[in-house]
Amino acid sequence: MKYFSTTTASIQPAPPPLLLNRLLPHLRGSPQSRPPPSDWYAKVRSAWCDCGNVFDYGSEEKIDELKCRRLETGEVDVRRESRDCRGRWTRVRRRQEAIEAEEGYVKPQTKVKPNLRWVHSFMPLRVGGSWYVTAKAFTGTYGINYGRIANNIPSPNEVVRLLKAAKIKNVRIYDADHSVLDAFNGSGLDLVIGLPNEFVKDMSSNADHALNWVKENVQAYVPNTQIVGIAVGNEVLGGSDLDLQSALYGAIKNIYNATQKLQLDRVVQITTAHSQAVFNNSYPPSSCVFREDVSQNMKRLLDLFTQMRSPFCLNAYPFLAYMGSSDQIDINYALFNPTDGIYDEKSNLHYDNMLDAIIDAAYAALEDAGFNKMEVIVTETGWASHGDPNEGAATPENARTYNYNLRKRLSKRKGTPRRPKSLLKAYIFALFNENLKPGPTSERNFGLFKPDGTIAYDIGFPALKSSSSVSSHLSIKREPWWWNDVQNKVKAKQGRFREFVRCMESEVRAQMKIRYKEVKRDTKKTVLEAKSKAYKEMHKRIETKEGDNDMFKITKARKRKRQDPRVVKFIKKMEGTPLKNKHLATTAIVRASPKEMQRALTRMGRRKVIGPDNIPIEAHIPWGMLFSDDIVLVAKKKEELNARSTEWRAALAHRSLRISRAKTEHLYCNFSGINEEEDDQVTIGGQ
Repeated sequence: MKYFSTTTASIQPAPPPLLLNRLLPHLRGSPQSRPPPSDWYAKVRSAWCDCGNVFDYGSEEKIDELKCRRLETGEVDVRRESRDCRGRWTRVRRRQEAIEAEEGYVKPQTKVKPNLRWVHSFMPLRVGGSWYVTAKAFTGTYGINYGRIANNIPSPNEVVRLLKAAKIKNVRIYDADHSVLDAFNGSGLDLVIGLPNEFVKDMSSNADHALNWVKENVQAYVPNTQIVGIAVGNEVLGGSDLDLQSALYGAIKNIYNATQKLQLDRVVQITTAHSQAVFNNSYPPSSCVFREDVSQNMKRLLDLFTQMRSPFCLNAYPFLAYMGSSDQIDINYALFNPTDGIYDEKSNLHYDNMLDAIIDAAYAALEDAGFNKMEVIVTETGWASHGDPNEGAATPENARTYNYNLRKRLSKRKGTPRRPKSLLKAYIFALFNENLKPGPTSERNFGLFKPDGTIAYDIGFPALKSSSSVSSHLSIKREPWWWNDVQNKVKAKQGRFREFVRCMESEVRAQMKIRYKEVKRDTKKTVLEAKSKAYKEMHKRIETKEGDNDMFKITKARKRKRQDPRVVKFIKKMEGTPLKNKHLATTAIVRASPKEMQRALTRMGRRKVIGPDNIPIEAHIPWGMLFSDDIVLVAKKKEELNARSTEWRAALAHRSLRISRAKTEHLYCNFSGINEEEDDQVTIGGQ
């Protein structure tokens, strides 16, 4: 790989010392080992240059004009670079080992392999005194469109958490809303922002406005917000506004020039998305060409995209194609289900799904226009889950099938029949159902998630969880008293504990231990006060009419939990529909043995068990329950109960508390049915 920095005039090779310092630990091992000789860095840098790479150019060295020209225009064989990367590192490592042996450099015990992927995938640029890292506008094969034409969707911060939980890195938005850009700050997600159609004419006629727009919406946020692309307009060509079509080229040119002036052209990729309306004769795919009324503007754009090394972006919807010709298209062909597919006699290629055919039709149109090497990226594709009466294919089942099969198709990391070596990359439309979108009902039901963050249908993504939920394998439902003060106190205690554990100095560690104990004591006090207040309110509520409803719900929940699984009338699938009788398991349900129950109970942590009413068991052993102002003791024998009562009386008296004899009640439960003599009495302190 080549490392360089850019200026507004021309590309001037420059040494990145910070990068050299970051790479060398990967070569020589742990930084705690003995420092190398004074000329060690120079020799390793020389070895790197001997292997065909460039860290820096001295003023006395002659610059290879051919290499710089190829680097500037992007005419670099990326696949060959990837193939040779490992071999280059091997030669560098061998040369470096020879230098170390000659200078007597002691290697550390632990070998650290070179981070080949990091070295090959990123290219540092020095822009305005800061180091930026260039990134491709699309990482991997799967992305999603984050539309916000709605008034009931989660906040941008919650959306970031949802995307991270779903492990979706590539995101497109249709504007440059600053609240979204702030939410994505430091998230690590790659974001493509949009210039709406209403600004295209202004950006085309005024270059200063384009420069200011880039300054305010891109330069002010990078590199903390990873803005990797700008989509200028959406589906402009092929529309009805001819003036807007003519202005698109000028807007893209001015935006690109603005990124060059701000030295962001190597960081941000400029694109525009096209609909399938720009094509003519898309069946069979090899016969596809651009429409005559858009071909002139399209070729100007494609020339500009070639200079900018931008892909051809396409909004491909098999759903719309099927709805337009449902009598001629097999729905399984549109949904990626097994089917005979179609055969293109002209290209001698077979297609088993419609999306591949649409993409290859775009490739055919590009080849017909003379742009054989341009990449095609799907910027929108999806399937509606609900629609109007005339949109019969818009069902949750079809939407789940399409998006689930599409996700599997993209995970295979394969190309199309016409371009098998070019990975298929797609942004799914959309993240949420947008209730304010105009048009038919289907336009408002393309989302993978509902407005409340729950999944519209299951394709393997998790639902949105509360930001305050504790990260664990099981989601923990917190009671109302937990939030605000209690939660903040617990977080502060956890932070003190982490500081205490990480500290290695004995003196500082002792001080941190004292601080941790103080915070822990304060946290316990806060938790106890909050719980006492909450339980007092609960007891007061029980005496009201609303409390009767709560008790009914608790009783019903307990009854449902005790119900034998064999008497369940039906079981629901993940989609929410009940399973048929033929789908139910016919094998007998094996009851748990007493030993299995005993093992399960012994594995329960202390003070961790709660009942159906979410009242925790907080005694030091499972044979007791502690409420806000009540203590429940359980024992198998009266002698044991008397002993424990005496123990509790002494413990409370030590803290200036006492047990009220008038309010003490005793309950005897004979589960076995065997009559026993009741000579002994239950006492408290012998009375």
